[in-house]
Amino acid sequence: MSQIAYQEALDPYHSLFRLLRIGRIVGTDRVLAIDTIRIFDFYLLFPFRIQGFRLKPEHRSYRAMSKRYEALKPYGDFPGDRAVFARMEPIQNASLATAARKGILDADAWERESAAFLAFALPAAFEQRIVSLNDDQADIAEFLRTLATDYTVMGKDGIKARSDFLEHRYDSVA
Repeated sequence: MSQIAYQEALDPYHSLFRLLRIGRIVGTDRVLAIDTIRIFDFYLLFPFRIQGFRLKPEHRSYRAMSKRYEALKPYGDFPGDRAVFARMEPIQNASLATAARKGILDADAWERESAAFLAFALPAAFEQRIVSLNDDQADIAEFLRTLATDYTVMGKDGIKARSDFLEHRYDSVA
């Protein structure tokens, strides 16, 4: 018996689409660490997993949001968050590299392992799809903007530590 299973997390085209959505959410005015973009991508795809993120007390209301997206949970058993996040890495890196080559991300920032979105034009129908999805999930967009502005990436209180996806104990923090 053969079975076909599709998982958006492992689809490079869907990964690039999510990256474009993140670009429209965070805008062109900030430089983010690649790890931050990868974590944003995970929560954009799996918003029901936000409840596992260690939030600051003033942002704990976002936990309730994760319950609204429980219908997006995949059917059947699903590996743990860290395992899925690790399996997504090569696909995310390929999407980020493609975006840097195509002028969606600043190539110089990419060389320094950062992501800076450039102003980029998309076909009207594609742009409308991104805008529509970001509007439909405005609470997730707001959550990601809050992470980008109110949280650092590294250290024991950084996004890496709060998500528990990446090693943070040896981060160099000033």
